[in-house]
Amino acid sequence: MSKTKSAQKVTLEKKLILKEILAPKIQNFESLFASLEFGSFSHSITLQEYQIAALKSAIAALSLYTQSPDSLYQSYLECELEDITKEQINTASFWMATGSGKSIVMIKFIALLHDLFALKTLPAKPIMLLVPNDKILEQFKAHIKEYNTYQSKTITLKDLKDYESMSYGTSLFDENIVFIGRSDLLDTNENVGKDSKAKRLNYKNFLRDEGWIVLLDEAHKGDSKDSVRKGYIRELAEGNGESNKGFIFNFSATFSDNFDLQTCAFNYNL
Repeated sequence: MSKTKSAQKVTLEKKLILKEILAPKIQNFESLFASLEFGSFSHSITLQEYQIAALKSAIAALSLYTQSPDSLYQSYLECELEDITKEQINTASFWMATGSGKSIVMIKFIALLHDLFALKTLPAKPIMLLVPNDKILEQFKAHIKEYNTYQSKTITLKDLKDYESMSYGTSLFDENIVFIGRSDLLDTNENVGKDSKAKRLNYKNFLRDEGWIVLLDEAHKGDSKDSVRKGYIRELAEGNGESNKGFIFNFSATFSDNFDLQTCAFNYNL
């Protein structure tokens, strides 16, 4: 490869391509944004302007994918990104610095997703929130509890392991449910059987035809099986069906993978 082509490739890899795709299209969703309430969270927390911008980028990315995945894929190609497949464009990354309130944005986004499902603006899907360890899991639970004490329309939090018992004979969309679990505990049935503490979960038990909306918080941290786990999570989002697939929202303060950068919809990484 020539030096010129090599330099072009490095520049392309560092570009936040999805952010560029969204920039001219955000204004098309202003009427939708006007029907939603972005600012309130709790007695002590109101979302800041940059956090609201992240939420609008998330809604726009999901809406574009839902409306026309082929058009979104073509937009990637027009940005000269040829090493992405149609199966990978159901992804949006959010590069947000430590202390910027990623968890606040994610919880508010869960609430807005349920509003959009109720408005029939987006097809309803179950929402899965995956975090890297018990400490962050407990922090999310505390933030959701804080959110619920202030809101008339609350978020119902369920452990991911409870999904199977709820998914039979129960509408997952009658309540504003989010299933929360640890990303590092998703595994294969073979390895679940070797888990003496019975913490691992067979990811295939959560596969559904029309996929999930998956929110990841620093899901790669502390996981030596990162690439394998990403494959499990992608399967969960895509589901078993041929169409109407789910979506992955990946939040982190430390993106380094080219794919995460290329699918970055919003950055506030200071």
